[in-house]
Formats: sequence, C-alpha cells, structure tokens
Amino acid sequence: LPGLPAQAGRREPGGQPARLDAGWPAAWKWAWSLVAIIVTVAWGSALLVRLVRQLGIKVYIFNQVTGPTTQEDDRLATRRVLDLVGEPVDGLIWVDKTLTPSQLKACYGCMHLFIASRLHSGIFALGEGVPVIFINYLTKTRGVMVAAGLEDWVLDLASIEEKTLYDSVCTAWEDRQKRALHLAQAVLPEIITKVNQPVEWIARDNITWQKNSRSSAD
Repeated sequence: LPGLPAQAGRREPGGQPARLDAGWPAAWKWAWSLVAIIVTVAWGSALLVRLVRQLGIKVYIFNQVTGPTTQEDDRLATRRVLDLVGEPVDGLIWVDKTLTPSQLKACYGCMHLFIASRLHSGIFALGEGVPVIFINYLTKTRGVMVAAGLEDWVLDLASIEEKTLYDSVCTAWEDRQKRALHLAQAVLPEIITKVNQPVEWIARDNITWQKNSRSSAD
C-alpha cells in the first residue's frame, strides 16, 4: 500500500504488534482491512487444524451472514479456508446451513468457547452465556466490549497474528468455566439491569403524565 507508515513492523510496549493503519486515511484503512482478512484466511486454515489436533477439540464454523451481496456472505471465506485445509479433518465441522437468528443463538449456546469475527455473532453467544473471543474489525466491536467490561476478550484484526490468536484461544479454553461463571454472575445480570432501565423510565414517565393529565382535567 502507498505511504506505508514508519511504525510498520514495530511493536507497542509490552510486545504487542503496532497497528499498521494508525494515521491512515479512511479509504486506506478499508483497503488494509481487506488485506488483513486475506492474510487471516491464509494462516487461519492452519490454525483451525492446529486447534483441533493439539487441543483435541471440535471446531464448528457457522454462517452468521449469507448475503444479500457476496461481500456479506460468510460462506465464501469459509470455502477459501477449507480449500486451504485440503482433505477433511476430523473435528473440523462446517455447519453449512442458513439458520434463523434463534437457531444460531441455540447453536452458539451449545459451544464451550466462541470466536466471533462478526459483532452480532459474538453478542448472540454472550447472550447464551458462552465466553467469546472477538475479532475487532471496526471500532464498534471494542466499544461494545468496553461497555460490558470485557475488553480483554478483544483482538484487533489489523494487528492480529497467528500466534496471538492461538495463545488467546488456548488461554480462553483453559479458563472457559471461569469465564462462563463470570458472565453468568456478573456481566449478564448487569447488562439485563441496564437494558430494563429505559423501560422503567418510560413506564414511570407515563404514569406521571397520566396523573398530571387527570389533575389538569379536574
């Protein structure tokens, strides 16, 4: 890409890769996001096989979005990944179905750990009490997780590396029961309380308005 910034290849304090898109115009950031996605697909296939074989787990791939355009069709990326994998791998399962939101939530709720490359897939999984690793491709993902107090569960697409994701998955897998308990006891109850607050405010204001209206009529 033109004008590659000086920080390319450098690392932030603590050893984290520096964001390559820092200070870039918006159009370049979109271009870099596409490049990052292609690179992720390239090593993502090896990563999936590694997770299945080294951790001894089953990995399910779901279609969160299937259109209407090809840019919004998860099946295309999944086919590329599985083409790179080559021969079938026991424990690597593509659920190649177009499911309703309710069906997706039900499936995600059966998982022990969820890797979300789309914001709403992660929200579905969180709502079912499943620990999630979010791949942050737009600022909205990190914003939601900061609000939920779960920023540590987010990885940035622009700076992600195979080792970073693998290590994060291994850590989350080992801590999955602890994380699920944290969701059930702390995170979700607080979110439910906050979600219900506007309803309570509206109901209270409506009662006040009705009382004032009757007083005025008298």
